[in-house]
Amino acid sequence: MKKKTKLHLAQQDVYYEQILNPKSSLYNIGGYATFKGKFDASHFKTIIEGCSKVFDIYNIKFDFTGDEPLQFLDGSSEPVIVDELDVSSSVEPEKKALDWMQNQFNTAFDLEQDKLYRLALIKVSEEINYLFVCCHHLITDGTAFAIFINHIVDEYKNFLNGDKPSAIVYPSYLDAVERSADYLASGEYDKDAVYWRGKFDVIPDLILNQKKQKESKGLSFSIAISESDSALFNRLGERVKVNVSQLTIAALLLYFGKTTGQQIFSFGLPLHKRRGREERKTVGMFSGMLPFKGEFKGDQLLSEVISDIRQTQRNDFRHGLYPISHLNRSLKLLSENRLQLFDIVINYETLPFPDSVSSDISLKIIELKSTTDLEAPLALRWFDYGKDSPLELHIDYSETYFNEEEIELLVKRLLFILRQFETGLDQPIQNISIIPTEETHQLLEVFNDTAVSYPTDKTVVD
Repeated sequence: MKKKTKLHLAQQDVYYEQILNPKSSLYNIGGYATFKGKFDASHFKTIIEGCSKVFDIYNIKFDFTGDEPLQFLDGSSEPVIVDELDVSSSVEPEKKALDWMQNQFNTAFDLEQDKLYRLALIKVSEEINYLFVCCHHLITDGTAFAIFINHIVDEYKNFLNGDKPSAIVYPSYLDAVERSADYLASGEYDKDAVYWRGKFDVIPDLILNQKKQKESKGLSFSIAISESDSALFNRLGERVKVNVSQLTIAALLLYFGKTTGQQIFSFGLPLHKRRGREERKTVGMFSGMLPFKGEFKGDQLLSEVISDIRQTQRNDFRHGLYPISHLNRSLKLLSENRLQLFDIVINYETLPFPDSVSSDISLKIIELKSTTDLEAPLALRWFDYGKDSPLELHIDYSETYFNEEEIELLVKRLLFILRQFETGLDQPIQNISIIPTEETHQLLEVFNDTAVSYPTDKTVVD
């Protein structure tokens, strides 16, 4: 009989959220790769099918029939299923392919019936092919998606160069599952629980105000960051030893500290909770959310704010294996009519995707995301996929809280704040402006320009 084990702690968080919202596609993860050039789709499909012999996650089966979810390894190593779709004869083939992929991405997996992945090779034209990848978060995370893509691209390169398939042996995910169970039963888990409960002995208020009572869909807004702004963020990051996510935390503490009158804030920070070299090479689910707690002090120097953020995150990361669902329960958030400690998520994605297959085949990876459901009313996601791709800022937001104009205004203000950081490090944060010059002009000059002409030969009564 096959040995059944409990889910990894990261899987458990996802599983229980999914069964509470079985029709939600929130926990779908993946995207698509665009191959431009002469492409052997048949051999590429063979490489993907063989991934069941490389990554054990494709051979794991789940048992959801008992009191708690279990998983076990199926030793059959059945080929990974890859669908094929040809839209090259369509009137608008790229649009049809993109619409089909987004529709697939917006469709929730049935945990009881479905394989927890959908893969497809899509022929758009003789020179353009897509690889569509959609997995449930139970079996993969962002890092695992990158590992998978890099593996199949490397194997295809070997094929093109006439080399033998790679002999790399990837670690087993079930080994990581065992380590997760060991952590849960350890003193380290107990210490982490004490750390987080102590940190949130005072629970910050939520930041955002709901504007509509009825349910509404999520929407996305994105902007490519200019080369000058990217260079500025890089210079600043090197100078103060932080990344753009940590700079964003500082900017939001400043912004909401000034606009809400609130002093204590909490943000959600997605984290790939992989410890050690082996887990960083493992295809599986490790990611979770790390709550960040910070304070707005108007007289504090910006350099000190950023330093505090950096040190806080270092301390938090040492206790990062502790699941946020365990913290939420221990803080009894449900009794406060709250599901989470935060309503704003800040993410910085630096996944190492390849940018080419050969001199004849270019490659571009695009992440897809379902916005039919959101993990928070507002999510700011920075995409940094290397020197050949521009830094991008994606905003996922709920219509219940924002409209498009408000999001565009928020982005302008955020970038305006960040641009002041390089020269404002030695200033108190209360001295840093949150309103761009053009908006200040509009507010003070345009909106207040109410002068009108009136007849000088009549009285006010007339």
